[in-house]
Amino acid sequence: MNKVLFISFLFTALSLCPKYLCKKSSQHFTQNTCVAYLDGDYYVGKCEKGNCSPALGNQNSTCNGESEQRILTNYPGTKCKNSTECFSSFCYKEVCKGQEKGQNCQSNYDCDPGLYCNSTYKCSDQSQKSCSNDFSCKNNYGCNYNTCVPYFSVQPGETLSSCPGSNKNILCSSATCGILNGQAMCIEALQNVVESPYTCTAGSFCLSQTDARTGLQIINDCVCGLSISGTAYCELLTGDKPSVQFFKSVKSWSESEAIHKCNTMERFEKSCLSSWWDEDSYIKFQYYFLQYEYYPYVTNVESCVLSLYLPEFYESYKDYISASDSDSSGSHSILFSPTLFSLMLLISTS
Repeated sequence: MNKVLFISFLFTALSLCPKYLCKKSSQHFTQNTCVAYLDGDYYVGKCEKGNCSPALGNQNSTCNGESEQRILTNYPGTKCKNSTECFSSFCYKEVCKGQEKGQNCQSNYDCDPGLYCNSTYKCSDQSQKSCSNDFSCKNNYGCNYNTCVPYFSVQPGETLSSCPGSNKNILCSSATCGILNGQAMCIEALQNVVESPYTCTAGSFCLSQTDARTGLQIINDCVCGLSISGTAYCELLTGDKPSVQFFKSVKSWSESEAIHKCNTMERFEKSCLSSWWDEDSYIKFQYYFLQYEYYPYVTNVESCVLSLYLPEFYESYKDYISASDSDSSGSHSILFSPTLFSLMLLISTS
């Protein structure tokens, strides 16, 4: 079971949040135990070999043999070293090669960058005009009312063909949408009513500020995370400071030439960004993204807990601090944050 999904499942039944603490030197775990449940809190150790598998419910967790081996499949446009890394089994000049214009395809993943798989199953040029969905548009455009429009170009008050339940849509200049009288539209970026670090009462909900134009408010979840204090935090809204950093980074990527080197389905995926964006921009993007998605789970968290439960964020944070230190000598606060959405969920669906 995915570790974040496990955490979410466990905490839905709790009215109070447990604390997550590093194992004390005076504590002795039984053999193979990596997390010990004691008096309502969790004490986190480590596995000498293999992975720690979080157990369901209020019980200890144990190590489970060998470490997981991740199998990476790179789609057309992603850098590669040999053909076994590529979905197409064809690595050409260190880039995964796909089907060319006019060639047969089964899905968008088959086609080279700049192309999509059309209704006759042929790779065709992406459009800046008419569209059936986002992926038939060029990589810096999305589909709104069957017309390709640039990301971050639709202004507050202007209508959309759809607004997902997350109230996020990167067609909007604010990355924020709402539904008023059945009509989807862009609204201003809204902040949580409570101030940073957005603490809340477990089992309750969080509210946004009110959008001045429409009177809409966004209801958000209050989430137990992995903190040392057993504190619950609101999920981030698009107007909250960490979110603003993230969406600025998304906008910067969408306006870069590098985005056009990606397969249409991979336009916002880690594999393509890391292939073509400059290292500093990519490191910041990845950190901002994970902080935005995992905020309640990475705030006020000990490093031993992060490295076990959210290793991707932990490594990304270290990369970010290292990159920042090369630019300045300032100090850094640790904002160690949940809900595993793909960035692709922020793209509109038509």
